[in-house]
Amino acid sequence: MRSVLAFAFTLCISATLAVKVTFTNKHYFYFDVDGNAIDSTNGKVEWVRDQYFWIGEPDSCGAAICDKISYSSPDLINWFYNGPLFNLTTNMNVCSGFGSCSRPKVVYNEKTKKYVLYGFASVTGGPPGIPVFTSDQLTKGYTFAGRMIPDYHPSGYGVEDLGLAVIDGKGYVTWTGFNLTAVFTQPPPGNIWPPFIQTVLVQELTPDFLNGAGKAYPVVEAGGDFPVTPTSKNLVDGQVESPDLFKRGDYYYMVGSGTCAFCAGTITLAYRSKSPFGPWKRQIVDSNNTCGGQAMGVMTVPSSSTSIQGNSYVYHADAFHTAPVGQHFTAAKGHGFWPISFNHDGSIQKIDCSPSAKFTIDALPAVAKVPSTGRATKAADGSGNYGDYWAETGLLTQRYLYQTWTSSASGNLTEVGVNLACNSPASNPMAITVFSYQDEKELIGPFLNWKILGSFILGQTPGSVTPGFKVQRVPVNQAVRAGDKLGIAFTFPGPLVPQELLPYAYLLQDTPRTATSHTLYELKRGHVSADGLDASQSPLKEVKGKEMKWYATVV
Repeated sequence: MRSVLAFAFTLCISATLAVKVTFTNKHYFYFDVDGNAIDSTNGKVEWVRDQYFWIGEPDSCGAAICDKISYSSPDLINWFYNGPLFNLTTNMNVCSGFGSCSRPKVVYNEKTKKYVLYGFASVTGGPPGIPVFTSDQLTKGYTFAGRMIPDYHPSGYGVEDLGLAVIDGKGYVTWTGFNLTAVFTQPPPGNIWPPFIQTVLVQELTPDFLNGAGKAYPVVEAGGDFPVTPTSKNLVDGQVESPDLFKRGDYYYMVGSGTCAFCAGTITLAYRSKSPFGPWKRQIVDSNNTCGGQAMGVMTVPSSSTSIQGNSYVYHADAFHTAPVGQHFTAAKGHGFWPISFNHDGSIQKIDCSPSAKFTIDALPAVAKVPSTGRATKAADGSGNYGDYWAETGLLTQRYLYQTWTSSASGNLTEVGVNLACNSPASNPMAITVFSYQDEKELIGPFLNWKILGSFILGQTPGSVTPGFKVQRVPVNQAVRAGDKLGIAFTFPGPLVPQELLPYAYLLQDTPRTATSHTLYELKRGHVSADGLDASQSPLKEVKGKEMKWYATVV
């Protein structure tokens, strides 16, 4: 048996290829194997053709419309960045308009042997078509194949959000009927809430999954109004978005979130029926407003068992509450995963949002070949790629930071990487310096003259800093020995610090001092003199039990 323990996860693979994966509630930030935080908004994780596939949009690109990208994983732990799914430049006319091919979803068509991608983009003045792309490969090469025109599109309506599912060999699209006219005209239906009415609809697809087949059916409580109006008793059915359709046993489920503009928590609505077209029984899932997030969908995780109890169902949400204050909240945020359980009547049980809660599922390991190692996972030293990290801000504006460690290896220190974020474009540069020193006494003492091993100035060129927690790589290429005292400093490049600065954000995790040689120090901005009643204390203070997200490569 091979066992990997990785803070938030436990992955065990036996000779029979049975896999157990444990999720921990306090774990929100996920990373690719090179150490970059998963940069996906409006995305969903799904099992597609023998691998775990995370599709979404990188909000940190800094443009009005971002590429649609994906990650693949063999085990729900190690994620490999695949890059863009299609060429956005050549398809800009397709993705223009309200939506910009947002909330992309991909399924595989067994009959045509094609991967099919949907993303919503409503064109003003025309029918609310859904751009459709196809490819022979899961992770790239998608080309425009036309528009799927939903059966239900009254004048002024658009397609907002969407879900895509294959159930028992049939394709289904779910979307929110979004009243664009009501949104962009005055006076609005409501001045505070709800600003508009939107209801989820579901429609079966043609056998090739490229067009709609038949009628679109609303997802509302049985006996409720459709269309939903401001006076409807089932008004909540007109406040649903981010729909996702799946099946468990005899029940079809449509799970979505309450209307929410990337908010830090909204209700979870679950509808269930013996038919994908209703009648539906509505449930407000007890989830403490989705544990501070917004629903992205439910991943069906296959098991080696063929029974209904064999599969696991994992609820996935964008956790906007984790974004640091002052940062681009849709980019510098984490994600939440909660395996869900069901009652005998098919309803969903309460989701435990307590930080210490853990959930273990059985899952199939990927058969497809997906790289499971990279710069961060192979690094000689570092904080690890799997920790329970959280975001903080105030770097430069409130404090300078100094992450230190004792080298565990001898060889060539090729680079050091650290996860940083800043609202782009950055209004001020930051100096990142890799250095060596003799001991802590020298480090915290006055007039330290460190040995610079490598450095660069971050934020001098457009695009060098992003709102997402991408790894900033510092080239070093210096010989080090095991036992050397090393550090990386984050400071303003120059003696005179301007009054107006934009804060950088960084990631931290708890690290007991007894378990590691990694020590983080902090210098309050502008505090460059002795401390204490007898002026014998250093202003450079240890941040006890904490370390940044970083790695160092020695070859």
